[in-house]
Amino acid sequence: MVDCKQSEVQESIQEENFTGLTLCNIKDEWDWVRKGLQEIYDADPDPKQIPEDVYADCRYGRAKLFTMDDKQLFVILSEHRESDDLIHLVVWHCWASDRGKKKMSTWLPDVEKYAKENGYTSVMCESVHVGIAEYAIKHYGYFIDTIVIKKFV
Repeated sequence: MVDCKQSEVQESIQEENFTGLTLCNIKDEWDWVRKGLQEIYDADPDPKQIPEDVYADCRYGRAKLFTMDDKQLFVILSEHRESDDLIHLVVWHCWASDRGKKKMSTWLPDVEKYAKENGYTSVMCESVHVGIAEYAIKHYGYFIDTIVIKKFV
């Protein structure tokens, strides 16, 4: 487990520790998290953000960074509010240095439990990787809500 320091901005956030995941200060983890975020954005044919946008959202409490396995994996959670009664916990970004090791089984059930205990309507994730969606559908009971396909002309 990664030993992370809490920033002044995050002092007011209740510390959440999931199985294998630890809430961290993005400022302390930025060197390696930025590289992972850049990999995510480089794989996206139409990135709408840059890693520094994620940094800002984590620093100012709009998202939370969790890490696992001594800088081998991170998950960034945020929320999507449709209305006062429909608030979804969003797995905004997830990165692992050793893809294909099925680490989702280590942390996703606890994220779902956290969502349920804290009044979220659902856990949702967007990805440009079809394989991640297929895995979540097959092994965790997720379903496809919307599919957007795009071609630049």
